[in-house]
Amino acid sequence: MNVTVSNPASPDPNKKVLIIISTQPLFNGSVFDPSKLDYRSRYVFVNAASSTNFNFNYMHPGDYYVNAIYDENDDLNFSSGDYINASFDVPFSLSAEGNSSANVNINFQIP
Repeated sequence: MNVTVSNPASPDPNKKVLIIISTQPLFNGSVFDPSKLDYRSRYVFVNAASSTNFNFNYMHPGDYYVNAIYDENDDLNFSSGDYINASFDVPFSLSAEGNSSANVNINFQIP
C-alpha cells in the first residue's frame, strides 16, 4: 500500500495512520457503514508521514478495497476531525501468486 497524506499539509509524525483492507466497500457513496467493518481483511497502524509504504503478506487472491485514516485526535477510530481518503474504497485485486499495489491519498477532513 502506498499512502500519501496531502491534507493536513504537515502530518504530525507522533500521530498514526490506519490502513484498512476489506473484502467489501466500507462506504455507501460517501456514508461510512460501520457494519461493513465485519469485512475487514487486514489493518495496521503506522506512524504518520507525508508518504508511507506498507506491505501486507500472505493474503488470499481476490478483490479488495483499501481506506486510510490520519488519526488527528488519537482515538484510533473514524472520528470527526480525522482525515481520510476522499476517493473512498480504493479497489485492487490480488492474483494467486503475485503482488499488487494501491495508491491512497488522505485528503479529506471528516466533518
